[in-house]
Amino acid sequence: SVIALALVGLWSLRVRRAPEEPALKLYRRYRRKLVRHGVDYRPEEGPSDLARRAAAQLPKQRQLVRRIAQTYTR
Repeated sequence: SVIALALVGLWSLRVRRAPEEPALKLYRRYRRKLVRHGVDYRPEEGPSDLARRAAAQLPKQRQLVRRIAQTYTR
């Protein structure tokens, strides 16, 4: 059983995840920044819904938030 566990461990090291899409990577970074500014992330909501809430909570950043969401959803 120890050998089987070791083999599974070695095999899992060989399996590589597909590279993350650049747009998704940037969007996730954007979400983390929103969280740091007090806009909580809700997994059930999409980019447009998140942008509406973020724009309401961050009025000075409203234009930027909307532009990011529009760009991501294209």
